[in-house]
Amino acid sequence: MPELPIGKDVATTAPDDAFEVTPTAANPVSVGTHTFRLIVVDAEGNRSEPAFAKVFVFETDKPTARLTALPERVPFGQTFKLSAEGSKDVGSGIKTFIWTRID
Repeated sequence: MPELPIGKDVATTAPDDAFEVTPTAANPVSVGTHTFRLIVVDAEGNRSEPAFAKVFVFETDKPTARLTALPERVPFGQTFKLSAEGSKDVGSGIKTFIWTRID
C-alpha cells in the first residue's frame, strides 16, 4: 500500500476502492484532526468534484510521571529540588505538571 504524504496526490487503480493509512516514521499521523480529499477520474479523463472526510486521531496511552528529589536528604532549613525530568508522553507531549505536597 502506498503512503499518503501531506499535500501530495496519490493515484491508485485499486479495485477495492479503499486506501489504508498506516503511520510510519517517514509519514506520521499526529494527534488531531486530519482532512482527506478524494477525486475520481473516469475513463474519458473527467474529474469528479472533490469529496472530503475528516479523521480525528487521539491518544489512549497514559503519560508516565517520574518524580525525583535532589538531594533525597537535606539538613533542616536547606533548599532541595523536585524534578519531573524523565516524565514522558508518547503522543502530543505533556501539557501540565500538577505538583502536590502530601504529608
